[in-house]
Amino acid sequence: MAVLLCCLVIALASCQLPGVTVLETPTSARAGTDDLILTWHREGGIAGFCDEVKVYGSGEALVSTCKGGETKELGRVQLSPGQMGQLRVWAETLRSFEFEHTDQAVADAMTIRLAFAGTGAAEASDADKQAMQDLAAQLFAQVGATSKEEDRDDR
Repeated sequence: MAVLLCCLVIALASCQLPGVTVLETPTSARAGTDDLILTWHREGGIAGFCDEVKVYGSGEALVSTCKGGETKELGRVQLSPGQMGQLRVWAETLRSFEFEHTDQAVADAMTIRLAFAGTGAAEASDADKQAMQDLAAQLFAQVGATSKEEDRDDR
């Protein structure tokens, strides 16, 4: 499955078309606690974002940045019980997919990529995809706030 996801990410990265791309990749294996369930990647914009959140079946999220062309881990966070419950519902009811959206801006376009590994049969709705993006953005912000506090404490 990891190889398939890598191939799909490479294929998406080579696609230069603006707008939305959705690739369906159903899976038959039940996700384990060490399995990668959700990957969110945000790149571009006027601020030059290059951020990534990976959420595992254990509820651990790895937050990193690739700003400046170098990947750097910012931190790890454990999902709250409510977030973990929602992740389990998604994983058990929704099938796997990859989603990419690039806004219409030319000079400072923002691209969001979302890869989800679910074992269910239902197709993710736009609301589900938005909720997953919102969850990842919250986790990124949570780790970012912690990193800023630690930077201030180190001074």
